Amino acid sequence: MSDSFTAAIALAPEQRLVALQAQGLVIRVADERRRWQKAWDHFYARWENRLIERVLLSRIRKAFDHLDNPEALRAILVSLREDYARGNAATLSVTAGSASPLEAAEDVPLPAAWLGKEQRLERVLIYTAGGGFLLPPSQPQIQAAQRLGELCGTDTLINLHALSPEAPFPEPIDDTERLITWACERYGASNVVLAADTAGASISLGALLKMRDAGAELPAAIQLFSPWNDLSLSGWSYITKSATADSPFRMETAAFCARAYLGNVPASNPLASAVFAELHDLPALAIHTSRFDMHFDDALSLIQRISEGDGHGEIRYWDSPRHHLERFDSEAANASLKMASGFLRRHLDVRGVAP
Repeated sequence: MSDSFTAAIALAPEQRLVALQAQGLVIRVADERRRWQKAWDHFYARWENRLIERVLLSRIRKAFDHLDNPEALRAILVSLREDYARGNAATLSVTAGSASPLEAAEDVPLPAAWLGKEQRLERVLIYTAGGGFLLPPSQPQIQAAQRLGELCGTDTLINLHALSPEAPFPEPIDDTERLITWACERYGASNVVLAADTAGASISLGALLKMRDAGAELPAAIQLFSPWNDLSLSGWSYITKSATADSPFRMETAAFCARAYLGNVPASNPLASAVFAELHDLPALAIHTSRFDMHFDDALSLIQRISEGDGHGEIRYWDSPRHHLERFDSEAANASLKMASGFLRRHLDVRGVAP
């Protein structure tokens, strides 16, 4: 076996995973269900992933057929956003109840929506949902954010940042930076926590990096779910999971979304891809993800870079084909949200169990 081949294999997430587990930075969450239950869930999840993949790829191919027709491209994007907001393009599985309808928060100077009728104005969670930078928060994502906020016992804001391609990089990051700054001024930085999923992780970390470099006060902690933080798609898991039914996404889908967001900006820009940034002096960070996720290598790289910068970072991962499993009505989703709320409440210095 050649040295170059050995070096390439060493980049595989499984090899890095062993090293990070030995350092206590990564913890596997055991699945206690019976074998037949796990087998059925894996089968159903893989079938669902394939169906979502086909739907997304068909939309992208349709867009490619109309690259010279801006009106047709706009109509395709509007249709996809409407489906996604209703949950039709996000998942086929049942979520845990219905989410609160999104209504713009009048008292917030930037696009955002409160989840919950009343605000206690003591502590706040800002949630940034992913959607490939192109799509608004879906009903399953809003429901997950609402459940997390209830468990944390905080006011909860959904970040409604501008979407690409109309608002490309770095506009969503700038929106998010201003929203976090407003929350830190109103609540006090130590009473602000963040959460984000998938592409929302890229936007949230980009905003934190800008705030850090400007010398601003930062929130107490950030929780990421299935984070996408390498828009160059350089991780090994992008290759392996694109070739299987383990993930509902493929490299073509990710590349399309990244290009629409970045335009001609290099994908290795640290504000877009935090795996290439200096990750020191940031809030405590926790990641929940799946070993089968296409972005799994992003999570490992983030934790490695944070550890090198003497920061606090940790990963909990599941052996599940579910991408962003917190959207689902399942024991694993409930366990993940409870663990995430425990992490955030600890850094908010809140004791006991949420009401």
